[in-house]
Amino acid sequence: MTRTVPGSGASIQPVFNSVYGVKDVIVTAPGSGYSAADPPKLTIGNCGTPIRDAVLAANIADNGEILSVDVIDPGEGYNPLRLIIAVSYTHLTLPTNRE
Repeated sequence: MTRTVPGSGASIQPVFNSVYGVKDVIVTAPGSGYSAADPPKLTIGNCGTPIRDAVLAANIADNGEILSVDVIDPGEGYNPLRLIIAVSYTHLTLPTNRE
């Protein structure tokens, strides 16, 4: 059975150390609906395959937002040059060249 964790909409950005492990984590969007009793599993994506995965723990506020992230194990071997920051547009109008 698939585990369903409450909450959605959070986004984090890693800060890497000299061996490309996670030194710190910036919460760029706190999301909502998270529970301290059943916190989400946080992962670092789009950075290649690390030698060892980082272990991160979310600190959840009473209102269900992610306040901060503790780095339990920084991991090692992420490739920060492959980090992709995706921008999503719900509506984009392109200029037309009509004469």
